[in-house]
Amino acid sequence: MAWTEYFRKTFEEECTEGKPWGELYPYTLTIDTETYYTVGTISSSPTGIIYSPIITIPQPRNKVDCGVIFYVESGATGTCTLYVVYYKDADTIKDTSGIYDHFGIDLAVKEPPEQTTAYMGTITFEHNGENLLSIYVDGSKIGDINLETAKPTKFQLALQVKDVAGANVGLLLYEVVGYYEVVTPMPTFYEQLLTILFMLVFMMVFIMTMSMIIQMIRSFLEIAFPPPPTTVRPRPLTMEEIIRALGKEVEEELRKIIREEVKKALKERG
Repeated sequence: MAWTEYFRKTFEEECTEGKPWGELYPYTLTIDTETYYTVGTISSSPTGIIYSPIITIPQPRNKVDCGVIFYVESGATGTCTLYVVYYKDADTIKDTSGIYDHFGIDLAVKEPPEQTTAYMGTITFEHNGENLLSIYVDGSKIGDINLETAKPTKFQLALQVKDVAGANVGLLLYEVVGYYEVVTPMPTFYEQLLTILFMLVFMMVFIMTMSMIIQMIRSFLEIAFPPPPTTVRPRPLTMEEIIRALGKEVEEELRKIIREEVKKALKERG
């Protein structure tokens, strides 16, 4: 899975034409000779919460990268907050207490700078599509917030100057980028079946191949290292086999002698 960009907003048009983005006012800043076109709020006194337009989310699992500038004039101290608000259709998504629906991070300066300073960074709000919001600052996670289980369909950014003293402080956005991530569903029954069949075919081919290899090795060993010859002890020949082995003439002569000897023996007995 990978993040897919679906929304990118910069604010040159708003600054050039002097029009707000939702309730966020346009400001053009020059920082280290670089010009930044931004929207947000700069104030010498606390403000209420002001909102961006509501942005539609293509998929519930999403994140938004907010390029921010925390603006602090010389001699000022204060705290500004960046919020995100999620919607399920027309209703805001609350935390598990069912009370709060604005979730964000405070940016504060307690020691007044000697000269006007702009702190830049990226704040990321990442929603897992179910019930968990993670907040990152410059890629490092600073915390998780458990929400009621709901798939968000929209979101909205909001800014506020909570407290300020000495001079102006402000929070500005110079870029907003939205991403979504498509979660691959679990394989269907047929996909699982095909996977099992593929594994069975693979195992059969593997077993057949191994059998052939083993047979080839066995044949090679029999040729390379033949077994020693086996000595067979012959059995004794019978009288009949000996007579036949002597030839036909000898056989008849021996039979004649045997008949005569038999007759002679019978005659002597008689």
